[in-house]
Amino acid sequence: MKIKNIVSALFLIVTAMSFVAIANTHVASRDDGAQLEGTWVVTVSTSAPGFPPSFTALETYSRGGGLVTSNNLPPVPRPGQGAWEKNGDAYSVNIMFFTFDAAGAPNGSIRVRHSVSLVGKEEYEGAGVADFYDAGGNLLFSIDFTSTGERMATEPS
Repeated sequence: MKIKNIVSALFLIVTAMSFVAIANTHVASRDDGAQLEGTWVVTVSTSAPGFPPSFTALETYSRGGGLVTSNNLPPVPRPGQGAWEKNGDAYSVNIMFFTFDAAGAPNGSIRVRHSVSLVGKEEYEGAGVADFYDAGGNLLFSIDFTSTGERMATEPS
């Protein structure tokens, strides 16, 4: 009877420790309390021909590695979704956008690979590559970009 109780207790302890370990892998914060989770107002800059020198995006990073974003890149602002994870002192971010022709038919996608580093608790700096694909999944071209983000704060009403 004692062995059964000891085995049960050990099982519960190991299970509890596993849940703590899993939970800790999803909390992406630094020792100073800075974390990526939250909404950021981001300025994206590129020198690629045919693109504006900069545009604004909103990025919302959720606990567990989800991401929802939108931007005001002409001619059509578009939403995107993605994933992120902590990678050393930086964060690896992947985003996908669907693209459409003038009639609204799907004609491809944009896949963004982005590395972000926090600068304090309220700012980030990043750089990445946006790959543009046609509807068949063929790479059309890529552009490099940099970004700066400011955490969106709540304002008193």
